[in-house]
Amino acid sequence: MLGLFSSLRSKYLGLSKNIWLDKFFTIFSLRLSVLISTILIIFPIILYYFNSSIFENDLIKILMSFCAFFGISLIANSLSISLLSLNK
Repeated sequence: MLGLFSSLRSKYLGLSKNIWLDKFFTIFSLRLSVLISTILIIFPIILYYFNSSIFENDLIKILMSFCAFFGISLIANSLSISLLSLNK
């Protein structure tokens, strides 16, 4: 995300003109990012409540914590990137 953030910032300031940024935003959008992060947050919760015997409870709790943290940070980063892409 740092590379994408700095590339968007340099394009906004007029320091560089990257073509791959336009291609990136045609594939990935805010809607897709929110969908992926929602799946990341909900999937471990479903595993925990259905008491899946595939993994141990401690491992599922660690997976839930990691996925919740990663999902929330993905949403926050996607919102900041989308706000930067509005300025171009």
